[in-house]
Amino acid sequence: MKNLEQKTIQFLDEINKNTLKFLKSGNMLPNLIRNFLIDKIASDIYLEKDIYEREIKNFYSKNNILNKKDLDNILKIKGNTEEELHYQITLPLKILEFAKQQFQAEIESYFLERKDFLDEYTFNIIRLKNKDLAYELYFRIDSEESDFLKLSETYSYYSSLYPKGLFGPKNLQGMNTLIVNKLIHASPNDLIQPFQVDEWWIILKLINKKKAKLDKPTRNMLLIEIFNKYINNLVKNFTDDYLKNGNQ
Repeated sequence: MKNLEQKTIQFLDEINKNTLKFLKSGNMLPNLIRNFLIDKIASDIYLEKDIYEREIKNFYSKNNILNKKDLDNILKIKGNTEEELHYQITLPLKILEFAKQQFQAEIESYFLERKDFLDEYTFNIIRLKNKDLAYELYFRIDSEESDFLKLSETYSYYSSLYPKGLFGPKNLQGMNTLIVNKLIHASPNDLIQPFQVDEWWIILKLINKKKAKLDKPTRNMLLIEIFNKYINNLVKNFTDDYLKNGNQ
């Protein structure tokens, strides 16, 4: 850690003062430090030759790079050398490998902490701006007088997030906390009474809840989340310390 900090400070000290001033004024310094830290971390990670070559081959296949002419075209478009392109292709693997080495012991507790947001939900939703109408529709659905989806098509304000009044199956990341709390504590087929979110009145019916499992894809995703938090913390600390030490 100390060595990484020293390398970062040395790197910043070597930047032309006018360039550094421009980076700070444009709030680009944190991103520069982030990229530098990731590069230094990745430089210490070794990938087995077959893994490295397979990743390059997969990229070439997905991008229809069949010969040198195809490769030269994509290098020209990206403005990269072949070595730089290979670095970019394999960087995510190196980051994941570093995360496995550093954060594997944390993954189970972090999974439990994040689990409610990783479970996949399917639910119906109606969004209204009229409280009285919201309760009227709720009672019509609850008494089975009317169908939820038909009422949604007729009365609900359209949202690309809830096409035709249906959400999922997806996790709840990024969703309003009030909606999340209602769904977390609901059981399948529960019809949830109208509640207010900002200017909206919301009616929900939970259709299904699929519990998240700590399988390989989920494990890798969470490792990258932890890595990003780790990097963001380093960037903040290094940036703050650098500016505090008279480098305004």
